[in-house]
Amino acid sequence: MAVAETQNCNTSVCPVDCVHSAWTQWNQCSQSCATGAQVRTRTVTRNAAYGGVACGSLLQSQACTNGPCPVDCAVTAWDIHWGPCSVTCTLNGTSHGGGVKKMGRTIVHQDAYGGKACPDIVKQQNCGFDTCPQHCTVDSWVQEACMRGGSVVTCGGGQYRQHRQIVKQVIGTGTVCPHLEEFVACATDACPIDCVQAGWGNYSTCTKTCGSGGQKYRQNPITTHPKHGGQECDKIEEVASCDGGVADCPIDCVEGSWTQEIGRAHV
Repeated sequence: MAVAETQNCNTSVCPVDCVHSAWTQWNQCSQSCATGAQVRTRTVTRNAAYGGVACGSLLQSQACTNGPCPVDCAVTAWDIHWGPCSVTCTLNGTSHGGGVKKMGRTIVHQDAYGGKACPDIVKQQNCGFDTCPQHCTVDSWVQEACMRGGSVVTCGGGQYRQHRQIVKQVIGTGTVCPHLEEFVACATDACPIDCVQAGWGNYSTCTKTCGSGGQKYRQNPITTHPKHGGQECDKIEEVASCDGGVADCPIDCVEGSWTQEIGRAHV
């Protein structure tokens, strides 16, 4: 019969490794925009013992992002001074002014990713409350007839009246209205003077007292000579034939010259 003998062996305790729970879900990103961090955790369900594998990290982190952060529009401060008024005055004198002046600011950077939009970069204000000067304006001259002594004349000197009316009255420091009436010399050319004659006088006596072939004369004297294109004079003398008072003129005997006789010799 065999004889057996036993003894204990491997009396050391076996190593016990650490056991972890499963990782949790990643928590919410630490930043709502741009880059942040998020973590997850796990727990130890069994600690390591007897030289087993030690527990690992119970916390993990990683970078995360929900997209770029909104960028609000940025602008500079308003300008210190208003710009010039668009007009220097108003024609209608309105209480709201006739123009505008502006003040501005500039955009430093535009909005992005849903940031606040840019505000107005220009503001304006009514201006130009002073009333503009308005120059007086008048219409054209209206000319009347040339007159002298209450009668219309075309020569010999006279005056005509001309007048005009105001179209726009002067306002403020505008140019004042000129005179509205004046008298101007007219018809300055001398009037034509027609010839004036006294009329025909009686005929003169016939240049013969007998027989025919005589002449007689009469005149129409000039009392006013024509001037300045006036009517010329008619003839001033007229000649007519006439006979003497006796039909036949006496005929006197007419003797010839004496002739000279030639003497005769006496023997």
